[in-house]
Amino acid sequence: MDVTKIPFNKFLDIKRPRDSAGETLVLTKADHFTNHLNTVNAGAQFALGEATSGEYLLQRFQAVVEKGTRIPVVKKTDTKFKKTARGEIKASAFITDDIAA
Repeated sequence: MDVTKIPFNKFLDIKRPRDSAGETLVLTKADHFTNHLNTVNAGAQFALGEATSGEYLLQRFQAVVEKGTRIPVVKKTDTKFKKTARGEIKASAFITDDIAA
């Protein structure tokens, strides 16, 4: 499955950067993502993170996905925004081995 082809992600124009190994996605600079502070809207940032986490899980647990018995999903999220975002933003995901077990 290609998460960039999911209709909502296509609508947002979430893409893979050319230099990506697969675990990173990007939301290009676009005026319709900006808010009243002229920064990237928090909802757009969250959508990028959600797409990136889905991409990562599909890659990390590819053997399970290929069997067709399960599809890994994010069960819970806790979002904190450390600083404002402007222009193009990138997201990457990871989990520790003890969580993956």
